[in-house]
Amino acid sequence: MDQGWTDMENGEITFELHARTQGWAGLGFSANGAMTGSDIVVGWIKDGQTFFTDRHAVGNELPLVDESQDYELLFASEDEEGLTLRFKRPIDTCDEDDFYITGENYPEQTGFPLKAASEGATYYLLQVHYDNPMLVDGIYDDSGLTIYYTDNLRTYDMDTVVFGHNVVYAQRYLNLAGRKMRARIFRDGEELSWILHDENYAFDYQQSRVLREEFILLPGDHMTIECELSSSEQEDVTVGGLKTQDEMCELFAMYYPRVEGMNVCLTSVDSQYFHSTFELGGVHMNWESLEWELDATNQTIHEYFRGFNWENFDLEAYQEAVRFDPQPGICGRSPNLFPQTWERHETLDRDGIVNLFWTPDLENGVITFELHVKTQGWAGLGFSANGAMPGSDIVVGWVKDGQSYFSDRHAVGNELPLVDERQDYELLFASEDEEGLTLRFKRPIDTCDEDDFYITSDTWSVIYAFGETDPDEEDPFYHGRDNRGVKSVNLLDPQNGDIPDEPGVKEWELRNDIIIPPIDTTYWCSVFKAPPVDRKHHIIGYQPWIMEGNEAYLHHFVVATCTVNEDEETTFEQFMQDYPHGVSCFDYSINLPIQKCQNVLMAWAVGGVGENYPEQTGFPLKPTSEGATYYRLEVHYDNPMLVDGIYDDSGLTIYYTDNLRTYDMDTLVFGHNVVYTQYPYISNLSAFAEIGLDPTPNLVLFFQLVPPGLNNFMTVGHCPAECTEMLPPEGIHIFSGLLHSHLLGRKMRARIFRDGQELPWILHDEHYDFDYQQSRVLREEFILLPGDHVTIECELSSSEREDVTVGGLKTHDEMCEFFVMYYPRVEEMNVCHTNVDFQRFHATFQLGSVHMNWESLDWEVEPTNQTIQEYFRDFDWENFDLEAYQEAVRFDPQPGICGRITDLLEVKDVTFPEYESEYQPPPRQCPLGSPHH
Repeated sequence: MDQGWTDMENGEITFELHARTQGWAGLGFSANGAMTGSDIVVGWIKDGQTFFTDRHAVGNELPLVDESQDYELLFASEDEEGLTLRFKRPIDTCDEDDFYITGENYPEQTGFPLKAASEGATYYLLQVHYDNPMLVDGIYDDSGLTIYYTDNLRTYDMDTVVFGHNVVYAQRYLNLAGRKMRARIFRDGEELSWILHDENYAFDYQQSRVLREEFILLPGDHMTIECELSSSEQEDVTVGGLKTQDEMCELFAMYYPRVEGMNVCLTSVDSQYFHSTFELGGVHMNWESLEWELDATNQTIHEYFRGFNWENFDLEAYQEAVRFDPQPGICGRSPNLFPQTWERHETLDRDGIVNLFWTPDLENGVITFELHVKTQGWAGLGFSANGAMPGSDIVVGWVKDGQSYFSDRHAVGNELPLVDERQDYELLFASEDEEGLTLRFKRPIDTCDEDDFYITSDTWSVIYAFGETDPDEEDPFYHGRDNRGVKSVNLLDPQNGDIPDEPGVKEWELRNDIIIPPIDTTYWCSVFKAPPVDRKHHIIGYQPWIMEGNEAYLHHFVVATCTVNEDEETTFEQFMQDYPHGVSCFDYSINLPIQKCQNVLMAWAVGGVGENYPEQTGFPLKPTSEGATYYRLEVHYDNPMLVDGIYDDSGLTIYYTDNLRTYDMDTLVFGHNVVYTQYPYISNLSAFAEIGLDPTPNLVLFFQLVPPGLNNFMTVGHCPAECTEMLPPEGIHIFSGLLHSHLLGRKMRARIFRDGQELPWILHDEHYDFDYQQSRVLREEFILLPGDHVTIECELSSSEREDVTVGGLKTHDEMCEFFVMYYPRVEEMNVCHTNVDFQRFHATFQLGSVHMNWESLDWEVEPTNQTIQEYFRDFDWENFDLEAYQEAVRFDPQPGICGRITDLLEVKDVTFPEYESEYQPPPRQCPLGSPHH
């Protein structure tokens, strides 16, 4: 029997039925393949007369004739070939005895691409699912497919994308048996018409269905696949899995044009909820039987649940959770699947062997990780306050013979980590293939377990190790010297972001080209002319480029804009011609126009990876027609071993575009005044003479001195309300910041006071790491208002120093600064500093005159030219009132400056404003009896 049909545009469908019979024939439509409830037509020809009726079946008996005859016979014939009936009906007859019919069509403008052999071989995997429940032996099979291809190319390449509930990666949940399916689509707060649905899903009829009208899926659309299931005839639970009696819930969609980045987009029930609800413990896949089994007993999931008390289980709440609770997911192109919610990624080693992906869910207090390690053995990941193994919080896992091993541990020394009494890390997924080991796991941000780290927004040292083979027993073996490492990260910060790949984005390279001088500290300055542009552009981000092998010598880059009058362009051009590779920033034998380049544009320090500015703002780059713009690149080299002959061409790549953003941005520097600032603007020069200093316009001072051997010493710098009044009435939006001190730095915070109250800190770091100075993106922009008071605090430790530490330019000197990026740009201000009162400082230590040796960058005491460190080696610290000195450094009134370098305002007697109470971070939410309650 053959049948054909055509769907007409006027809402009708026409059929032609061919049956090789000299008798009658019937055709019906059923939801489940059974006769009962079906919609039927019956016809025949007898003695030249045609008989044809529209009927319906109420049981396995003669179908009843419908009261409304909605099928219309168009043609009937009978010959030696058999019976032919042609008839039509409305797609929707609105008759309760008839079925409402949907239809199909097929596109012709697209095909899967098959590349030319000259581009390399292409291989395909044919996966066949055989179902043999009776275990019959000896059945030969050569089934397969015939694929048709042509060199008559279609307009578009096509592809397949899979939506739905994750089958491969988190199958440890209960599922049921399919009855109805629908693909729902949400856009701009509205649900659109379903892409595809089937209210009478039949497992034995899974034909791809062609949409009558193509659906255009747009960026930002949300897809939901719903599967209504029935387990009414099942005695055991049904699990998501690979076997026919398991369940799946997926939509395979064919589309064009092909998207390289995605062929799968799936979510799954949260495994933490699932495992805690049913108290399952570890579960693994038996890859021989394709059954889910419990780690402890090797029971199948079905066997485990046969003793479950379903009568007292809240099925309604379980259904609600499965349907509406938040789910983790993945999307991308396999095998390189990236979780839909992965917010962060770090490559932990230089060779790309160890990669960590993670997403902090601050609202629900959970953080999820995925660790990729190129090994066929075990891998461990830990969190440490200082990069050392003792005291760290560690997880270890591996896959062996199809079984996953995973444990939450802690280290008490440089030895095998101990297994925690409480297992607070939950394994979500583990796999091992030729690419290596993948472990996905989650934990509460605060486990309240003294063996785990409380993850905060501070800088943490992530430690890792791996073995190249699986352990023989329950514990990992020693990793060796090379298969380990450490990297600092801020686990709760958002990703800095990538430079947008969009038309119009251009690159501008600022590179050094020098032999690093064989001296302890070098500040090297080069001048660059802005690229020619015919109209205003915006700088939208930068990335550092560090010459391989020179990482240890690079301390920081600073790019600053030069203030150039029209008649000074010749000076800058001559300098660039005379010194194309730059000069020492402090070589005063040379006429240095770079002294006019003090407006900080961007700053990179060791450990940073660059920045991508928010889509609404960028640094302005003026058109060439408005005059040349010059920039200074300052590079701080650190060469304590005085190594000679090191070539370096490190620098930055700056990205700019003519696709203008809404706001111009700028950089503002808060903190304690750094010593290289010169003071031609100080009004009260007679004060210097009173303490024996030469009051010259080029006088240079230092204001920081940290005594040796102290575990905790605090330096502060302020930006008072008097200065922030320069801001516009609506304030400025701070979107990222860089906390900067040197080797003594342990803790830093940017405090903010408004209307007698201390607000939550703008940024803070209780584990400051000198080797990780990445600009940190704020999760919520902070609006700094006129009249606000900003205080930068730096907690320092000189416990391992025998000499004093001074504020200065060298790596072993100290600084205390906070660089913030903000919008909209304020012309009047890019710096706001205070410093310890120089009069009190010099009088306290009876220093007399001090000058900077610009060759060695050391502070020296006149007239002996001793360094400050040498001068203080004989100082009687035992009889010195260190507590009073710390009190004065922290709380005594300070002088300061604010404004733009070319037009500074001098402020006096700045200290903390009056406020009611100090800000305290929210307390930890740990239960009674917890050590952290």
